[in-house]
Amino acid sequence: MLSTAEKSAVQSEEVIRYPALHELGIRRFEEISHYDLQQQGNAHDVLRVYYQRAAGSLLPTRRQYRFGRSTATVSCGNFESSSVGNIRQVQEISPMLLQAIDELDALLGHRIGDNPRWLSRLLLKLLNRKK
Repeated sequence: MLSTAEKSAVQSEEVIRYPALHELGIRRFEEISHYDLQQQGNAHDVLRVYYQRAAGSLLPTRRQYRFGRSTATVSCGNFESSSVGNIRQVQEISPMLLQAIDELDALLGHRIGDNPRWLSRLLLKLLNRKK
């Protein structure tokens, strides 16, 4: 069993390794089992983090986080033709969400022996695809 000083040292090391998850309020990194990412309309992304809790635990088995998307105006084409049709608005995924996904992939990939980063990148590309 770890002493209080050893526990705080381990916790501070995890905070350094996973700052975005810590900022979201996630403290029990070892209990995370998987996560799910979903787009709600063009304005929000929803990240659900699932936990493997001990039997009889009163802590939730899932936490949900909503991230807003920002709108950016992008010029499509050359700058010489300033036609209105060359300007388009795109929805950008929150940088905080991208960092949290990278940290979850690193945490879960390290735990199961392979890195599923390609899967989360594919999901993000699909989410950004215009419907």
